[in-house]
This record gives sequence, structure tokens and C-alpha cells, in this order.
Amino acid sequence: MPARPRIPEQRSTVHINLPAIRHNAKVLRDFLRGTSAGTSRIIRPAGLCAVLKGDAYGLGAVEVARVVGPYAQLFAVYDEAQMRELLREIKTSVPILVLMPTYRLRNSELVEEAMRTQSVHLTIHSPLQLGLLADVAKRRGWNIRVHVEVDTGMSRAGCSLQEAPSLLRRIRDLNGQFTLSGIFTHFNTAASDPAFTIKQHLKFQRLLRDTAPLIPPGCLVHEANTLAAIASRHYHQNLVRMGLGLAGFGPEALSGRSILPPGSLRPSVTWTSWVSHVQRIPRGAAVGYDSLWKSKRPTWVGSIPVGYGDGFPRAVSRLPLGKPAKVAVFFGGRGELRRVYCPVIGAVNLDQISVDLTDAVNVGIRSGVNVGVFSKVELISPDPSAPNHLPELARRAGTIAHELLTNLRLHPCRKYVRTVKC
Repeated sequence: MPARPRIPEQRSTVHINLPAIRHNAKVLRDFLRGTSAGTSRIIRPAGLCAVLKGDAYGLGAVEVARVVGPYAQLFAVYDEAQMRELLREIKTSVPILVLMPTYRLRNSELVEEAMRTQSVHLTIHSPLQLGLLADVAKRRGWNIRVHVEVDTGMSRAGCSLQEAPSLLRRIRDLNGQFTLSGIFTHFNTAASDPAFTIKQHLKFQRLLRDTAPLIPPGCLVHEANTLAAIASRHYHQNLVRMGLGLAGFGPEALSGRSILPPGSLRPSVTWTSWVSHVQRIPRGAAVGYDSLWKSKRPTWVGSIPVGYGDGFPRAVSRLPLGKPAKVAVFFGGRGELRRVYCPVIGAVNLDQISVDLTDAVNVGIRSGVNVGVFSKVELISPDPSAPNHLPELARRAGTIAHELLTNLRLHPCRKYVRTVKC
């Protein structure tokens, strides 16, 4: 009597490798210090700002903060709610920078303690915001640590280059209500247009020179994100904001221009599922909504119970012929686990995708192994060379790794890997 199949309990699981994230934080911290394996030579030391916005790009801000905290000089979140979550859930000496324009803070014992200990930094974007926060600081007796964001070309946030000197002067004059703890800008084409990034950098450098008397010693100066930092040390200043790099991604977006040694970062995300249904269709049969795909041979079609509602990108439905996204289907045979990469076919649905299992079934037949319902599927691989590596899936979907990561943040089953497997 054949063994009863083991039915998976979840439709799919996102595995988040915390040791990999810890490894990445240490590697990036050492890289920013100007050191690398085999040398202690300091080139241009900079601190690590761990960017945890978007729930740490879908990885879980609290969990990530706990493992990267020993290597970080600063945490960055987007809004007050994210700031409160970190203050409530973790005990850390690492200050938290709120990037969003904050016009008021809902008072509570949590916020009062954070302001008293100056463990929260706010970002100043405009004279209006500074004025409103000055009223709050005066009324509550706070001295608020602030960073001034300067717009050098992103055109989405921050004060203009023309406004910056007067804002810095006003912060100095409001001594006792504000302490200038940072000044920064943000690059918008670090991967795609290095020439524009250089222009932004030079504008920021000119501002720093012109306003040097208004910038106190110890002020954190930062402009680079992950991509800019691993493209050139010129952008490091004395702090660098890292988000994508902590997850183990970034160098692949620079087309060989990364100065970080190859293989330094460890991708931290694996997404697995299983085959929930299999059927054989004749040549010429259509698959899925709008009949986007038609079989050119008798085809084994497998259903995988994930879709765009789970974070799998719907955009791969309309890839040109011959350029399909692929997932890995696993099966055992002769004492080893094998995988075959199978193309995603037809439209990505809310909660399921279809894949062409034909090649996997044929390999299984030759190996004497059944490939079908309950076979394991790897939707996202941590292997940078795999066709289902997250940056590659993002590229085929016409988007960026940040979006795919963040889309996984509401996945109902996230499993944290907490120990290194030998």
C-alpha cells in the first residue's frame, strides 16, 4: 500500500534568514569602516544607518532591528507608528530617525521617555514644519534632535538648497529646543544614472562647505543608500543608509560596478509552496484568464496556490514569449533531491499561478519518481544564479527588488530561520 502523502499545512511560506541578515550587517559595517578581510586599513570610516521602513522591506522591523542593532549607529523608519513599534518592542541604545515630515507627536510615556533620552531623531523638511515643532518643543520642554533633509534632485521631500541655510540658522538660534544631529540628501539614480548622482553629490558638498559654521561637530552627514554606497566610497560621508543591502541584495543592480567583493552579501529570503493540482492539456489549449498562453505541445499544467494577493507579481503574466518567469519544482530520486525550473504560464491570479510541469514530469519519469501534487516548489531562491532569485523575478516583472520584498510583508506565514544550518 503506497505511503499516505504529507499534505502541507500552509499554501506557502516565506522563510527569512536572520543569520544571513546579521552577516550582511557585519559585512556592511566593516565595509563602511573602510576595512575588509585581510586588512585593517581605514579608508573613509562611516557608520551604518539600518533602514527599517516598510517593516524592514517586508522582513519584519522588530526582528531585523534585534539582529542588526549591534552593528548600527542609527535606525531609520518612515513614520511615527513605526517609531513607536520599535520603542515598544525592543530595548536598544540605537537612536531612531523618523524620515517622514512630523508636525506633532502624540504624547505618551513612551514618547516622553524617548524625547527625554533623545533616542528619537526627527527629520526637518520645511520652515512650516520647523515652526510647528518649535511650538511643541517649547510647550513640552523638549530638546529635539533633528536631521535636515535637503532636496538635490529627487524632488519628493526635503527643503530646497536655497532654504537650507536659513533652516540651519534657525535651528542654531533655537538652541535648547533643537539640536542639529544630522543633515542629508537622497540620490534618485544611483544605479541607473551615475552622472546625475555625481551632480547631486556636488550640490550637497557645496552646501556643506557654504554652511559649515552652522553644522556642529559630530553632526551626521549622509547621502548614500545601499546602491550608492557600494558603487563608490565618495558618497559615504560619515553615515550611510542601508536597507536593501541588509536583506542581501543590491550588487546585482549595478551591472558589475559594485566595489563590494562578489558574494559578500547573503540573500535572506526564500519563498516556498507546493503543487496543489495537476492536469494534462492538449496542444493548442489556452491557460488562464484572457488566454494569454496556449500550449504548443501536450502539456502537464501544475497549479501553485499563490498569486498576486500573496505578493507574486502579476506583471509576469504579460512577458514576451520565450522570457517566462520560472519557479523551481523539487523531487527526490536515487537518494538526492533534484530541481527543475518550470515556466510560469498564463495569467497570475489572486491566489494561484500555473506552471508548465512537462519537463519536470519527464525528468521524473526517467528517474522513476512521480512529479505532481504535493511536490515542493521554490518561488524565490536565495541562490543569486537561479532564474527565480528575487532580483531576477523583479527584473522580469518590470519592478525592483524593494517592491517584491515589501509585498511579502503581509504574507500570512512568515518563518524566521534563527540558526545557521551546518
